[in-house]
Amino acid sequence: MPPVKISREELLKYDTFLFDADGVLWKGDVPIPGAVDFVTNLLKSMKRVFIISNNSTKTPEQYLSKIERMGFKGITREQLITPAIVLAAYFRDRPEYAGQPIYLLGVENLKNTLDTMGGVRCFGSGPDHFSSGAYQDFVFSFDMPVIPKAVVCSYDCHLSYPKIMKAATFLKRQEVEFLVTNEDYTFPCPNPNVVVPGAGAVSSTVRAVSGRTPIVFGKPHKPIADFLKKHHHIDAAKTVMFGDRLDTDIQFANDNGFASCFMLTGVNTMDDVKKAETGQQMDPSGWQKQSHSSLLSSSEYIYEFATHNFRPGEKEKYLKAFGNYREEMSNKLPSVALIGSWTVSYGRTKDQAVHLWRHTNGFKDIDNSIAMHSSDSAVSAADTEVAKLCGRRKNIIVKSFSYWREPEQRPPSHVYDLRSYVLTPGSMIEWANAWAKGITFRRDANQDVGGFFAQVGQLYIVYHIWAYPSMCARNETRHATWAKPGWDATVAYTGLSLDFRSFYLFFLMANPFDDDYKSSSATGTTYNTIAYGYDTIAAKLKSYTMRSDNIEDEADYYEREIEKYMQESLDSTERSRRHLENSEKIGAQTAQDLLEQREKLERTERNLDEIHRTTQITQRNLNSLKSVFGGFFKNKFSRKPPDAVAEMPQSKSASKLADTVGDINTGGSSASFSGTTSGQQSTLSETSRNAIKGTRWEVMDNQIDENLDAMSKNLRNLRRLGEDLGREVDEQNQMLDRIQTKADRNDAIVRVQDKQMQKILGSEAKAEESVGANLTPRVLIIAKKVASLNYFHFHYHRLCLRSPLYGFHDEDVAGDESDELLSLKLSAFICEEFAGENSSFVIPFQIKNPVMAPIRISREDLLKYDTFLFDVDGVLWKCDTPIPGAVDFVTNLLESMKTVFIISNNSTMTPEQYLAKIERMGFKGISREQLITPAIVLATYFKERPEYGGQPIYLLGVENLKETLETMGGVRCFGNGPDHFSSGSYQDFVFSFDMPVIPKAVVCSYDCRLSYPKIMKAATFLKRQEVEFLVTDEDKTIPSPNPDYVIPGAGAVSSTVRAVSGRTPIVFGKPNKPIADFLKKHHHIDAGKTVMFGDRLDSDIQFANDNGFASCFMLTGVNTMDDVTKAEVRGEKHLLPTYTFSFSN
Repeated sequence: MPPVKISREELLKYDTFLFDADGVLWKGDVPIPGAVDFVTNLLKSMKRVFIISNNSTKTPEQYLSKIERMGFKGITREQLITPAIVLAAYFRDRPEYAGQPIYLLGVENLKNTLDTMGGVRCFGSGPDHFSSGAYQDFVFSFDMPVIPKAVVCSYDCHLSYPKIMKAATFLKRQEVEFLVTNEDYTFPCPNPNVVVPGAGAVSSTVRAVSGRTPIVFGKPHKPIADFLKKHHHIDAAKTVMFGDRLDTDIQFANDNGFASCFMLTGVNTMDDVKKAETGQQMDPSGWQKQSHSSLLSSSEYIYEFATHNFRPGEKEKYLKAFGNYREEMSNKLPSVALIGSWTVSYGRTKDQAVHLWRHTNGFKDIDNSIAMHSSDSAVSAADTEVAKLCGRRKNIIVKSFSYWREPEQRPPSHVYDLRSYVLTPGSMIEWANAWAKGITFRRDANQDVGGFFAQVGQLYIVYHIWAYPSMCARNETRHATWAKPGWDATVAYTGLSLDFRSFYLFFLMANPFDDDYKSSSATGTTYNTIAYGYDTIAAKLKSYTMRSDNIEDEADYYEREIEKYMQESLDSTERSRRHLENSEKIGAQTAQDLLEQREKLERTERNLDEIHRTTQITQRNLNSLKSVFGGFFKNKFSRKPPDAVAEMPQSKSASKLADTVGDINTGGSSASFSGTTSGQQSTLSETSRNAIKGTRWEVMDNQIDENLDAMSKNLRNLRRLGEDLGREVDEQNQMLDRIQTKADRNDAIVRVQDKQMQKILGSEAKAEESVGANLTPRVLIIAKKVASLNYFHFHYHRLCLRSPLYGFHDEDVAGDESDELLSLKLSAFICEEFAGENSSFVIPFQIKNPVMAPIRISREDLLKYDTFLFDVDGVLWKCDTPIPGAVDFVTNLLESMKTVFIISNNSTMTPEQYLAKIERMGFKGISREQLITPAIVLATYFKERPEYGGQPIYLLGVENLKETLETMGGVRCFGNGPDHFSSGSYQDFVFSFDMPVIPKAVVCSYDCRLSYPKIMKAATFLKRQEVEFLVTDEDKTIPSPNPDYVIPGAGAVSSTVRAVSGRTPIVFGKPNKPIADFLKKHHHIDAGKTVMFGDRLDSDIQFANDNGFASCFMLTGVNTMDDVTKAEVRGEKHLLPTYTFSFSN
């Protein structure tokens, strides 16, 4: 049944009222109409009121301040409930958390709340990005001096790859709790074109990488309801929840026994309710349909300000021409009405007229006007006559603020005051909120005519028009307003939003606002800009022009041009200076990293030399042993030991690089270009400098010169740094070559010595694996009692014997019970029979309808296959060491004319880099066509679709993937590399977020530069259904060179973008179909004659099973036979391999 509309009287039967905030009580920074009065009446009626918000980005004090600013009086701290407050109480109520460290992915305000109210010590908030280098460098330098008691995820605009890595690494420890404030994937956004990721974006990626399930404190989960019942003793049956989101507010009410009131003022609509009734899924991309403008204006009208600078002395001619134009417009398009027309008496430009038009049919009238100016010769001619008499003209399309009344008549002969304000981006809604209250201070004198904000033209501009009977009345009214309590606060608050302001005083030309206005007056407006509106919007046409026959206009024009030039030059040099300073810092940091890397390389080379020295001693010992066993005795101590490893000499390039870094860090530089400079060198001639002396432009010119001097110094430092870095890199490359040679030498010696020892001992060591073919599948469950708790940990193994034990008989496992039920039955049996003991028990039984275990296949049986697919890491090599026997096995396959492909999910290397590594590992004869990665398949996907030719692609990935897609796929990638907030809040970013290029697709892959802005941009692009969502692979983690740390893979990136965008991608990597389809299409493989070798059940083995290939499970990588048995017990047949195999046997 659909929800019924409830009356206010019926609501009063409830005692407790819970309100969501944004979308229910206010929207952005504007109160929902009627909300303040409704809540006030509830409080007066002694009802209990709580504000329940999932927003944990504010402290309680900040939230209460906003509540009061919205007009809701009498709300106390106890009546505000957020996940942050509930989480702090969770910590405070548990003594084991007192003073303990908490790793926090959240904002500083949340840290303050948890530290202050929860008694814990949070760390991790704020920026945390790679400074340089690769993730391997980070892994080896990643230190965990503090192990947190818990990891907390919340909204974090500084989310980054290192933070995800640290959180997942901490969560490897099961004793570390995983706590989440809420899992709202997006925030309500003041800019409807931008998707703002919420706390769910953070928790989704940490969930994916860590494999842990968190406790979630926000709606719709239970902790908030439990908090209300425990601390405020509410009666669920007498409680009603007001909310605008079905999946949080309404579900929260339903799950906890509250009544629910669905508000149609926020995210969801009645269509979403109908979809929920019929089981359809709601579309998050359809939420927040209301635009920024609709939050500020309820009017259907569109207004237009036309500003004309007529030539001095030509006022009468202009007014006549303007009147003719207005007559043509009113005759041809009566729905467009001139409602205000003034000439300027006081202001920056005196010879100016301002006209205000109302387009009754909104933008439909704008379209009709554009068409008319192009097609109607009379209108076009009248417009041209007006243009001839004007120096410049400017048209801005505006809407009226909802808190201002529509323009209405005034008594005759008024003075009009037009005030224009240019706001800083992101402050429009706060401005509107302040003025919604401020307008009440000035309404009693009937002075407010209209308030407007720009839609087309110069954005972030606001116009206020006031009317006064006379200048004296204006003065008195304004003084009286300043005497009213609260007006000064309004002015102070709105002043923070201002970037520029200007005031004009108008006297009557012919004003429809006045009672004596006659429609036959010679007034009108011009559509010069609007007539070519499409070009104006697209090209941002200048809002003024210069006429050579007007001296005053020329002066004004050149003054503006000079200021524009100076400001652009200053801005340009400021940006260049910042870029160079950042480049210098990055260069210095790179140099420091390179010097640290040198230390590691020198240490590695010394260790290799020491190993070689040891192998020499070992060889002498082996020679002695051979002599003993051969009947010839030699004194193995007769030769003196090899000389100790000599210390490496100090490198000149390293010393010079260190000196350069020291100079840069202390602000100095000892190198310079040819030529010298002394003092500040001006970019202007002496004449020009004298001309601007004493003006504001002289200050700007001095700043430009200072910037240029600083840039010159930066460039000198960068040149010196570049030369030193080049020398150091060359030396380190030589070191790497030496290290490789020494490592190969030592490896060869050790292999020879190992064979010698085997020969001496007279036997070849052979490892027998315990898994046999033809064994009846059994499960061995080991149940281990932990302390005094009735908790058992189950571990599954294969069993060859079947015999009842400890009274648990065959009939106990007969029937149709599932394997999971049998496990529970066994644990209950153990608890009952052995509750008093602290031991381990072995209980064998046979699974009903078992899946056959993978059989061990011989090399001879494998040769029946024609095509061999190999995963790499964990199958052919591990990190940088080949798996024993792998090289020989692959070489024999190639010599037997078998088809071999290397299939890797790793897209972080170009094909050339991958082939170089394959050869370095010892696998000869592998061509480029035999290497298949998601990057190669994705590039082919682009190349085979003409619509992708040369198109932009937004890439969350590494530089090598960009190179592969551009070179092989013929696309243009952008977005890779660092991208994070430098300062400010997400609101600043939202309003400055520009999308000059809309990509054809968004591609997600492994990205060690993953950040919040990247997630925001990807999800925003994916709001457009025509933008494809493509993913290289979804491996949540990648093999780590440091086993203590978790390394997030491409799945960390795709999981958060999936969550925030609500889109499902095409995934190219294993176990998905695109790679198999690529092999069948381009290499014509026969699935029945193909076998896949892999170490991961959920990628390699599933890939084989899903595409009809045989599978060989290798026990040299990620998964083990225990994982196979667990998959068998769970009935996950798609993860079970056909065979097991080992290269060494």
